[in-house]
Amino acid sequence: MLRNVRRCRTTIFVGLIMKKRRPLYHIIAWFMIGAIEYTVYKKKDFATDTLFFVSRMVLFIALFYFDALILFRHLGQKKKRVAGVALLVLSAAVYGILFYLLFYNLYYPDYQAAINETTRKLGTNENPVRLAMRGMIGVLVIYYVLIFLGALFYWLQRSVRMANAEAARLESEKLLDEFEKIRLQNMFLRSQINPHFLHNTLNFLYAKSLPLSPELSEGILTLSNVMRYSLQQEEDAKGMVYLDKEIEHLENVIAIHQMRFSNNLNIDFSVDGDTSGVKLIPLVFITLVENGLKHGQLGDSDSPLKIRLAVEAERIIFQISNRKKTGPREISHGIGIENIRKRLEYVYKTDYTFEIRDGGEFYFVELRLPLIKN
Repeated sequence: MLRNVRRCRTTIFVGLIMKKRRPLYHIIAWFMIGAIEYTVYKKKDFATDTLFFVSRMVLFIALFYFDALILFRHLGQKKKRVAGVALLVLSAAVYGILFYLLFYNLYYPDYQAAINETTRKLGTNENPVRLAMRGMIGVLVIYYVLIFLGALFYWLQRSVRMANAEAARLESEKLLDEFEKIRLQNMFLRSQINPHFLHNTLNFLYAKSLPLSPELSEGILTLSNVMRYSLQQEEDAKGMVYLDKEIEHLENVIAIHQMRFSNNLNIDFSVDGDTSGVKLIPLVFITLVENGLKHGQLGDSDSPLKIRLAVEAERIIFQISNRKKTGPREISHGIGIENIRKRLEYVYKTDYTFEIRDGGEFYFVELRLPLIKN
């Protein structure tokens, strides 16, 4: 029974090492340990003086925190492990000496009769001092075995956490490199087109087309706005743009497609919520819309291309669904979708959801982004 109590006590000691230093938890734990051990000793009618018991507990508590300090500060560092082991051995020796002095010099003379009664109940004629010292050594052996096992478990957990942190860091660096590569590729593509030349040319064509066809001139002006935004978005320091600009860009792209097909495309585009001041990374929505325009069956009025944009209290929700084209389809390599995923992960980390359901006749996409306002 006493051995089980000691093991219970040392197990709780190990648990304390694994916890952060929370004084209230430590006080409660020590109170419970002392209450259990004192109750067991009293129940067995062993000689237990309250002052001696409290003194011994204080001595043991001091040993525990000293050893815990050594484990955290010395044994975790290769250069200090020898010194740490030496300090642990020294602490055990000091504890043994103090326990002997406490027991033999201060309490044994006054309670020799009670101690003799205890040894009689234990069924031994052994010297009570020697018996007490042997019990103390047994407790220390169990204590150090468990405390080292606890420390080993702590270091293993720490190693796993450090390995996971390093893996996350490497993954973050990988994403950063990929994002930088994409950014450089976009810059390279933009550099192939001289924006000023393009805008001037479109403005020239717009002016020349005005007397000929209002519809043609309107189409040229819309195309000019689309190209200007695609090549020269006004991004802030974090690479974000206003949602209102993105919506205007979507409307221009849809308008151009309607012009191409004489307004026969069935497209249902709606915006709900307050969009003023809302920001997000650019050209994500347009990639999804262009995918729907490219692969969707837009001639069926019963199954239009549905585009829903909603601004809620904490989220931007973008949904797009379309019936798939039948017959021959354009080849798609999924590069645009893959680039979207990389950009979202780089900017929003895990604070977004990007769901694609591609099955049967319909294609559905839902993107949820955190609401960021200027």
